[in-house]
Amino acid sequence: MDAAEALLSLQKRPRIGRTEGCESSVREDLVEGDATHRTDIQGTDVLENNESILDADCDVVTNSDPVCYDQCDSRTSEQLRALEKDKEKLESKCASLVLENERLSSQYTQLLAANFQAVSRNTELTLENSHLRAQKFGSSLIEKDDNKTLFYTGLPTYKLFSTLFDLLQPYYSLYRHGTPNIDHFFAVLVYLRLHTPMDDLAYRLQISKSRVSRLFHSWMDTMYCNLQPLVTWPDTATLRENMPAAFRKHFSNVKCIIDCFEIFIQRPVSFHARAATYSNYKKHNTVKVLIGISPSGVITFISQAWTGRVSDKVITKRVAFLTISSMEM
Repeated sequence: MDAAEALLSLQKRPRIGRTEGCESSVREDLVEGDATHRTDIQGTDVLENNESILDADCDVVTNSDPVCYDQCDSRTSEQLRALEKDKEKLESKCASLVLENERLSSQYTQLLAANFQAVSRNTELTLENSHLRAQKFGSSLIEKDDNKTLFYTGLPTYKLFSTLFDLLQPYYSLYRHGTPNIDHFFAVLVYLRLHTPMDDLAYRLQISKSRVSRLFHSWMDTMYCNLQPLVTWPDTATLRENMPAAFRKHFSNVKCIIDCFEIFIQRPVSFHARAATYSNYKKHNTVKVLIGISPSGVITFISQAWTGRVSDKVITKRVAFLTISSMEM
């Protein structure tokens, strides 16, 4: 075996676990053997000596390899076990992250649906708010809606409401109450029908409370002066012609049904007026009015207002209702 073949065989052998002393010894011997081979290539004795030295060194390296391999295997096994543990931890963490991602995705979908519903509801409320702002409080609220007209004013149709306003507005101007406004007339009827607080009407009409009070009294004066002739005592023939069937069968001679109704008022400042208007029946300060209606429900008689302390019997006698009714019979 020459020096070149010896070098090739050493390079092919594994170097794992070699000690520093072994590596330096082999390296030095190789250098010396190579130098000897170059200087005296014909000296077989020298080459044989070098081959013996290389064989001895290779035996040392070969004998030391099993220990190095065991140490390397143990370290590699520990590293593999550590890597396996890390892999298991990473796989577990990855699985938990996948579950968390699915949960968050589900929540995100729910939030998107809730957000869509909220946006839709907000759009609806915005449109409704715009509509309500555009629709101011007034006659336009009951226009083309007889059910609302009956609820707010007590009149059966909007046409009747409009006709009544057209009838009264010339007299309203005649009494120097100002320019008639159909929305103000509507507010007065709402107050009479629903007893809506004047503060509420003032806010709705965007005027002062005192202004609402003046409008109320102005329209009440106008209606009293012009609608009073509509309350008439009917003749006997008209009563019998319009009498309901139930009255014709059991109460054919009835001409009028009377009752005294009371209206609450504020407590007067004067002690005398306070005592005169206090009603023991209502336990409040009131004014009392005698009203009469026909069997068909038409108002046929209204008395002047009396203080709440006066009895119904006294009012009936004082207003001469019985005298009026007997004269018409």
